Amino acid sequence: MEHMNVDTMGCTETEESSGAMKWSEMDLSHVNLNQNLSNWPHQLSTRSFDSSPFPVDPVLNSRVSLWFGDILALSVDGLTQTTNETVDTLPEHILTRSGAAYLTEIRHQLRSIRTGEARTVASHPNLPCRDLVLTVTPKYSEKHRTAAETALFSCYRSVLERACEKNMDCVAIPTLHKGGCTTTTTPTGTSSAFPDELAAHVAIRTVRRWLEQGHSSPRLVILAVTDHNLFQLYTSLMVSYFPRDSLHENYACSRLSIPDIGDEEGAPWLPDRKIRIFSNPAGGAHSKKGEEGGGGNPSFAHHPKNLNLNLNGCGGEDYTEEGDGDGIMEQLNKDFLQMKEDVDKERLIVNGRKRRSLSSLNETERHIAIEIETKERQERILRRARTEDLSSIERTGCIFRNGVDRWGRHLVIVVGKWFRPEAVDLDKAFLYLVRLLDEINGPYCVVYYHTCTGGENRPSLRWMRAVYDNMEYRFKKNLKSLLIVHPTMWTKVLCWWFTTFMAPAIKLKLHNIAGLEELYSTVEPSQIQVPAFISEHDITINGYAGVAYSHTHSAASTPVSS
Repeated sequence: MEHMNVDTMGCTETEESSGAMKWSEMDLSHVNLNQNLSNWPHQLSTRSFDSSPFPVDPVLNSRVSLWFGDILALSVDGLTQTTNETVDTLPEHILTRSGAAYLTEIRHQLRSIRTGEARTVASHPNLPCRDLVLTVTPKYSEKHRTAAETALFSCYRSVLERACEKNMDCVAIPTLHKGGCTTTTTPTGTSSAFPDELAAHVAIRTVRRWLEQGHSSPRLVILAVTDHNLFQLYTSLMVSYFPRDSLHENYACSRLSIPDIGDEEGAPWLPDRKIRIFSNPAGGAHSKKGEEGGGGNPSFAHHPKNLNLNLNGCGGEDYTEEGDGDGIMEQLNKDFLQMKEDVDKERLIVNGRKRRSLSSLNETERHIAIEIETKERQERILRRARTEDLSSIERTGCIFRNGVDRWGRHLVIVVGKWFRPEAVDLDKAFLYLVRLLDEINGPYCVVYYHTCTGGENRPSLRWMRAVYDNMEYRFKKNLKSLLIVHPTMWTKVLCWWFTTFMAPAIKLKLHNIAGLEELYSTVEPSQIQVPAFISEHDITINGYAGVAYSHTHSAASTPVSS
């Protein structure tokens, strides 16, 4: 498979698999790093780093490729393209090969895609890929640059996540900011394009961070560029993010600035996310002492190693000043003693949504920013659910999968008596539930046995609200019914209050089940596991009707002894 020759960069070889040459094998002898630096005079006077934040890694260099030419000349598992939120448009070169009927089919299948999200669909026979990865790129305005940059990062990150989920060996990603809705009208009426350099930083940095995190799939990420000037820009940045020798590392120290390195996932670096540490938040004698004496080192006083908050209430120097400072330090100590690792994290769990200032955004951009933050949080939860050791929750037996109901929907069983909030890790319990629902990935029904539960088995309303708020939309949508077996008056009142004021979307899905006989009208006895203590309790309040029904209609049931 031939591709466009680029003599200046030495990309003239023909690859047999995907058609793209790996970055580690690309000829860079004609790249003049000094000339590249001369285009950024603000970088020449100082070096942002003493050593490169992205060290040489031959393995990572062999898993990324920079392609110049038509992306349809590649043969890959995943081909990335842009669309809009209503999925009623595709790039012209894709429509030419696939036809309008393919677009109609995609739109019917996906219905909509949010900005910053990526979805996969089966490819068209005329396209050189197994799957088509569609994403919606953000609009750009200089006033809301951070929101646009974050959304573009989410596009690239979501593409890689979909490629990993589909176990793609090779995925090709074009310059996303050049496709879809990449311009917007400013208040002055002028059109503002997404800056090439900013977009290139986001693209390459996100790929670098993804590969650094040890993801085995995709094995090869191809960044495809069609514009010659943009290709040169990408090359200079690839040298910085994917250096191949010490010369490249030294170049990166001057070429990159602190904001360019992003966070551990490649998301934009924001100044307001920096941790601020003060030697004495309460003010007073200790801070004055540091300010007055000659020869003092102000920066030393603000170093975290030299702060002593006396969190355990014994030993060390305690900052207890008069006035408002007492309240501040008292609250800090209280938070730490209660194991509140991060006050912002606590606020996120309680309210189910990040409470960061979005006052500078208009209504549409605020909605997009909140959606992106919510999606990122849910993706982190899903990654934890898939990777963490949750055997401690599994051993309790309080949550497990069973058979299917009479409509073929999977059953998730919750045994209230075996669930003790004080004795289990509630975070892991939530992650275990997410793992079960992710494995089902379809319609399901929850059967909650409230039988013989007491106050020690009741989780807090705050935790229940947090579970609902942090649950992915697909899990909420796939829930078809919630059956509460042997409810009490307390349960009925609580459920009414919760579904009325917190989760009205599931109100019509909730059903109180008085006994096993009524439960078996929804679920075949052979499809559901009923612990012995529940059967015994049902006999005491409803007689042998439920057990007899189970014995009659299920060969797996144990005969009823008289």
